[in-house]
Amino acid sequence: MNNLGFVRVAACAPRLWLGDVNKNKKEILAIISKLEEVSVAVFPELSLCGSTLGNMVSHSLLISACQKAITDILNTTKNIPTIIIIGAPYYFEGSLYNCAFVMYKGKLLAVIPKENLSKNELRFYSRSKENINNIYFQNYYVKFGNSLVFETDNFTFGVEIGEDALLPLSPSTKQAAHGADIIFNLSAIPAAYGKNNEIKNLLKAKSFTDNVAYVFANAGYGESTSDNVFTGFCSILELGNLIKQNKPYTLTSNCIVADCDITKIRHKKIGKYNNINCNNFQTIKIEHQVKYSLPVLRTFNPKPFIPCEKKLDEQLTEIINIQTNALATRLEKTGIKNIVIGVSGGLDSTLALLVAVKTLQKLNLPNNHIHAITMPGFGTGKKTHSNADKLMSLLNTKYKTINIEKAVNIHFDDIGHDTTKH
Repeated sequence: MNNLGFVRVAACAPRLWLGDVNKNKKEILAIISKLEEVSVAVFPELSLCGSTLGNMVSHSLLISACQKAITDILNTTKNIPTIIIIGAPYYFEGSLYNCAFVMYKGKLLAVIPKENLSKNELRFYSRSKENINNIYFQNYYVKFGNSLVFETDNFTFGVEIGEDALLPLSPSTKQAAHGADIIFNLSAIPAAYGKNNEIKNLLKAKSFTDNVAYVFANAGYGESTSDNVFTGFCSILELGNLIKQNKPYTLTSNCIVADCDITKIRHKKIGKYNNINCNNFQTIKIEHQVKYSLPVLRTFNPKPFIPCEKKLDEQLTEIINIQTNALATRLEKTGIKNIVIGVSGGLDSTLALLVAVKTLQKLNLPNNHIHAITMPGFGTGKKTHSNADKLMSLLNTKYKTINIEKAVNIHFDDIGHDTTKH
C-alpha cells in the first residue's frame, strides 16, 4: 500500500480451453506475468479446467492435472509479489469440491470450497463443511474451509465463489464482519439479456451494505461448448460505487486493474458489525508488501458535492424538500408562525429565503409572515443591495432596510480601529 491508503487489485477473465488444464495454466501465468504492482489478482471459478465439463470434472486424470497445474503455478510465482486466487476442483475425504486456491510467493495459503451449489452442481460437487479442516499439500498443512479471512499489514480480504454471494448471510458478509476490507469473487455465470447489469447492481448493493470493496471475475470466452455463453465480465466496486469494469464478450483474455481506498472503507466499517457472530472464523496472516508508484489507478469526481447533471432537477428538488420539511417541523413544534431572515442579495441568503417561502407554502401560510431584513454596510455594492430589494419585493415578503454603517463606525471607535480601513 502506498501512503495514500490504496490497494491495487486485478480481476482477470482469461481465454479458456475447456478441459485443457495445461493451456489454461499457461494463459493464467501469462496474465500474471504482466501485472504490475498488483497486490491481489482473482481469476474466475474453475478457471484451470472450466465449469461446464459435466461428468468429466470428476475424472481422476482431470483432478490430477489440476493439482499439478496448481503446483506449477506455485513454483513459477515464487518471486512474484502478488496474491493469486485461482479456481479449480479439489478432492478431499471422498468428496469433490469447487474451490478457490489462494497462493502467495510459491506457497498455497488456503483452499476455499463453494457453499451455494445449484442442483446441477450437486451432481458432481459437495457443499463446503462448516468447520475448518487442514489438508496436506506439498509437505505442509493448508486450511480448508470458507470461514477464513486473510490479513496483511495493510489490508484484510475474503474470498467467495459465484452464487455464494446470493445467500441471505453470505460468506462475504461474515468475512466483512470479521474485518475483511475487500471481497474477491470467482464466478462462472452464463450470459442472459441484462445479466451483467443485474450482477453489477447486486454487487453495488453488497459492497454498500457490507462496507467493502468487491472484486468480481466471471468466466469468459471458451468456457462452454454448448449453447451457453460466458461474458468474461469483470468489475471492481467500492462502497456501492462502480470503480472499474471491463468490456465483456471479447474473444481474448481480459483483465482490469484498479486501486481500492482502504482508509475510506475502514472508516465506513466502524461500529457496523456488532451483532454478527464470527467466533468460528480464522485469520491467515500474510507477510505481504508491494511497492506502489503513482498515479492512483482510479478516477475521482472533481465536484463531489454538486449534483449529477443527468439528475440535477431530481436531486435539487430532494435537497429543497429536506430543508423545507426540517424547517416546517421546527415551526410546528415551537408554534412559531413568523420567520425573520437577513437577506444580503448573495447566494446563501437567497437560498435561505426561497426555502422559507417554500416552507410557508407547505404550511398554507402567506409570504408576509416572512420578515426579510437587508443590512447594507461598507462592503455592500449597489447591485447586491438592489438584488436583495427586488427579491424581497417579488416574493411579497415584509422587508426592511437597516443601514449599519453608523453602528460599525461606533464599534470601530470603541476598539480604536481606523475607520478608513475596512
